Amino acid sequence: MSSPAEARRGAGSGSREPQLLVVVGDLLEDIVVWATEPIRAATDSAARVFRSRGGSAANVAAHAASGTPT
Repeated sequence: MSSPAEARRGAGSGSREPQLLVVVGDLLEDIVVWATEPIRAATDSAARVFRSRGGSAANVAAHAASGTPT
């Protein structure tokens, strides 16, 4: 298992492309999307989508902002 810092840098992925964390949600509902394949420009990419109680998106964004473009 990689450390959070390695995950932010994309360690072990073999990719040197910049990483970006996108967080979407509000106080009522969060939508969580996990890509299940590499993101491809100008087309659809497979992903799993989850709905959950809101508020966690703001916490994730605030925590991650100091270590990765968010």
